[in-house]
Amino acid sequence: MKLLRHLLALLLVGQTLPAVSQAAGNSAVQSPLLWRIEGDTPAYLFGTIHIPDPRVTTLHPEVEQAFTGAEVVITELKMDMSTMTTAAQAMLLPAPQKLSTMLDAGQRAQLESELKAISPQLKLALFERLKPWALATQLALLPMQMKHPGVPALDLQLAQRAEVAGKRNEGLEQVQEQLGIFDGLNQAEQLALMQETLDGLAKARRTGKNIVELLTEAYLSGEEAKVEALLKEFQGENTALNQRLTKALIEDRNRTMTTRIIAKLKAQPSTRHFVAVGAAHLTGPTSIVALLRQQGYTVTRIR
Repeated sequence: MKLLRHLLALLLVGQTLPAVSQAAGNSAVQSPLLWRIEGDTPAYLFGTIHIPDPRVTTLHPEVEQAFTGAEVVITELKMDMSTMTTAAQAMLLPAPQKLSTMLDAGQRAQLESELKAISPQLKLALFERLKPWALATQLALLPMQMKHPGVPALDLQLAQRAEVAGKRNEGLEQVQEQLGIFDGLNQAEQLALMQETLDGLAKARRTGKNIVELLTEAYLSGEEAKVEALLKEFQGENTALNQRLTKALIEDRNRTMTTRIIAKLKAQPSTRHFVAVGAAHLTGPTSIVALLRQQGYTVTRIR
């Protein structure tokens, strides 16, 4: 189903952000999703995956070099406490609403079953305050988050490292722009997204396919075709909703972020920029890479 594309597109936030140093050891990334934007001062465009797995957060030497040499690190969102607080609040139902009251008996049972499959400790009661879309977009990531408790995802680590190193961290979007896409769904649509997620996770478990692990392996390979193929593999039944979300989360945001990247490069042509966005935004014919090239920029993949 299209959940994989949504997971790549979204910045999933809400955890505490401890101080982080660069992970030690050799990078597991075979070929980084890294592009150079040519100019008087070259800028770099890096595709991320929003998980805390050390195989991902230990940067490939080419990425490390580009990051270290940058003066400004641009992420999808500016990673400050105000942003984190706003995002966390946006995911909550207004009191006294509860998630369980929105689900029918079958959905409650299915959700409890999926949570138990992730960990016997997880119960629906722990997620009662979350909006349906918020839980739907995070369910597949729960095993990874439990394996690395309190560890920020790659994007957040980059922003933290930038702050420690005295680099500026700037955002391309506001929280309301990202999460407002889901808040714009009515309750029936949010519940449909939840059902798609539950069905997809059940299918993945039956077939022995760990969605996040497959996505991680494709990312580590650095093969754009492999990432694209995986994004298309899990197709859901709600075609209209999937197409609507894909357009809003990927295609529309690609155009917006490209415009803002160009504006930042033009405003500070002598500044070294490192731009880190979800990898789904950098592959395919409507990607940021493709849009930059359409605007006359020379954008070269670094392998």
